[in-house]
Amino acid sequence: MVWGDNSYAEYTVPTGLVAVALACGHQHILALDASGKVWAWGLNTNGQCNVPTGLVAVAIAAGNVFSMALDTSGIGQVFGLGPEVPLVASYESHPIVRDLKDVATAFPLSRTLDTKNGDKTTVEKLFATGENSFATSNLSSGSIRIDPKKDKKGPLTLAAAGAYNGPAPGRFVVVGSSMWVGNSFIRFNGNRDLFLNMINWLTADEDLISIRPKAPEDRPLNISAQKMNLVFWLSIVIFPLAVVGFGMATWWKRR
Repeated sequence: MVWGDNSYAEYTVPTGLVAVALACGHQHILALDASGKVWAWGLNTNGQCNVPTGLVAVAIAAGNVFSMALDTSGIGQVFGLGPEVPLVASYESHPIVRDLKDVATAFPLSRTLDTKNGDKTTVEKLFATGENSFATSNLSSGSIRIDPKKDKKGPLTLAAAGAYNGPAPGRFVVVGSSMWVGNSFIRFNGNRDLFLNMINWLTADEDLISIRPKAPEDRPLNISAQKMNLVFWLSIVIFPLAVVGFGMATWWKRR
């Protein structure tokens, strides 16, 4: 259900849309369905609703007033990640991330953060992108375009933790992206450990903060009877006979 100002039909949901993800811009909306198709409607003065033909997306982001961090170092390509998924491998000394040394975590379509202490709050940075990263707000194009004159260069803070020191003290954690704990990324390298560490710190169970051992992955080998016969003939009959035949041919030439 949607409601509010509908000056540019931004709340007129397309008929037949079954969305798995939504992204709201200033006066336009993007939606992603299960097939990877991107739907866009609302204000289109800058072409922000002109979805590129043939685009099949796995994630979406919209807006003209927030920044998205882009990692241009190329390290993420080792894991099959693009520049829109910043890869973090160095962390601050906060208890949440203290044990995550050299453990990579990924944060797709992440906003950047600015940290500042308040009158009753203390805030600590958890981690940031590397130097080869930029914060951009140019999300209207189907391709990534970095303007060094306008886009802020890294390191860029992606997460912070803090404490409220008021009459009812409490703790909080802020991360620039929520997609890093989604089904597509929670199993990525250290993402699961980082998430559990945040929960343990928020509940004041610092003794449980750690890097947990990885459970062995069960990879059964499924093979048909026809392929089993093929393996038998190749390994038990054909290859041994080939070796014997090669040996006899060599002996015959040298005798």
